[in-house]
Amino acid sequence: MRKLAALSLLSLCFLVFIPNAFSQTCAPAGFSNAGPVTNAYNFISNPGPASDTCWTHDYRTAFVTGITSCTTYVGTVTNNAFEYVSFSGSTYQDIVIPTTDTRKNFGLSYYFDFDDPNNDPYWDRFNAVVYDVTTGTNLYQSSTYNGSMPDLLCARRDSPTMSFPNTLAGHTIRIYLNGSTAYSNTHIRVYGIGFWGWN
Repeated sequence: MRKLAALSLLSLCFLVFIPNAFSQTCAPAGFSNAGPVTNAYNFISNPGPASDTCWTHDYRTAFVTGITSCTTYVGTVTNNAFEYVSFSGSTYQDIVIPTTDTRKNFGLSYYFDFDDPNNDPYWDRFNAVVYDVTTGTNLYQSSTYNGSMPDLLCARRDSPTMSFPNTLAGHTIRIYLNGSTAYSNTHIRVYGIGFWGWN
């Protein structure tokens, strides 16, 4: 968990310096040498996000720029994000793990804003899912964060490490980020997204 947290923070800081690095292609973000994890690899393309390129979303999800700001050890970082603007919005990306990949440990990370002055636990909610399209199984589903819980700003979320006896080589993995709100003054945003793999 600590390894994933360090990788997640490093990826957010990296995006400050290269804001458009992933906007023109759907190649994975790639390697990050953070701490003891020397082969950590982010399979997400356009993790910032710099745009909505490489992501699929419906009209209930908007790509927003320059709205959320986080304080890091390099100063204040302003982020682009996906914001959920209506009921049952969804954003997802399909990842194909290369057939030669030997990693057996994986983790999902993202940053998250949840501002709900209405405190509505039924309509205002967010969760994340890692789904293996190849086998038709959920590998991970977060608990649902809802309006009855405290507001969050720049909150990092990390899944538990998903370890497999065999690799996911050749599998198509879909990362779902799902949000829903009933109010124009409720803001649910996600950014700095990583699906990390390591040995």
